[in-house]
Amino acid sequence: MTTAISKRFDELKATGLLPSPTGVAMEILRLTQNEGSTIKQIAQTIQADPALTGRTLKFANSAHAGARKPIASVSEAVVRLGMRTVGTLSLGFSVLSSSRRGPCEGFDYDRFWSNSLVLGIASKTLCGMTKAAPQEEGFACGLLSQIGRLALASVYPEKYAEVLTTWANGSGKELRDLEQQAFSTDHAEMTAAMMEDWRLPESFQIAVLNQIDDHRKAPSTTTPSDVLTLILQTANQIARICVEDENSHAEPIKKLMACYDQIDLESSGLADLCDEVAEQWQTWGEILNVNTRELPKF
Repeated sequence: MTTAISKRFDELKATGLLPSPTGVAMEILRLTQNEGSTIKQIAQTIQADPALTGRTLKFANSAHAGARKPIASVSEAVVRLGMRTVGTLSLGFSVLSSSRRGPCEGFDYDRFWSNSLVLGIASKTLCGMTKAAPQEEGFACGLLSQIGRLALASVYPEKYAEVLTTWANGSGKELRDLEQQAFSTDHAEMTAAMMEDWRLPESFQIAVLNQIDDHRKAPSTTTPSDVLTLILQTANQIARICVEDENSHAEPIKKLMACYDQIDLESSGLADLCDEVAEQWQTWGEILNVNTRELPKF
């Protein structure tokens, strides 16, 4: 993170208006990042938040989390998912729950979280296929990968509404340019800075900063952050197909195929991947009370 980005983030953080997880979630994150913490301590902290307890158990019991038999205790869920994963999941679930509404009239909060949920699910699934990161960490990375937009809408509600009106759902690069002009920062920089503040993996921060609207050329290396960048770009196109109207699908489908090819996965499995993501999107939409919709088979 550059000094300029860190300084700008500190200024926005000082307002006290940035989206933030609950105290329970922050304590869980702190415990899971401390090697001396025990599973019992983490489980007891999770149980202080009934909603978080329910979501953690449901996630651990989902077929996509590798569940073989149902579990009923939070301690078992922590063992199954892993301590570090529980920390990032708790953070993501908490921010989602506490930031469902806000003061920016031009910001569609329901659409934002619906899109973010697809990003999380698609990133999780692709991480499982590429081994770029643990699947559940991929979910948290995708879910929070656009959180900087929510941050700018929270700190500058009126001005950000004007930016969104000018942007008119253009490209991601166009939005970042407009944000830079208005706020001397953009949502990608703020997302990365928030992830750093929450001590999430550096690969998350690099991937978020390197996201662009169009797929980029294949990286010269295959570091986790390189692959994660391509995963987020692919997930963004899947999210567009799920959330946007069908008459707008031609462009994201074309970009999706190009991004998927960059990840070097077998193209014949792309339709099945999209169908799986759409199905999970609807299932988790019900669990997390996030708007989704029925989609035809890809």
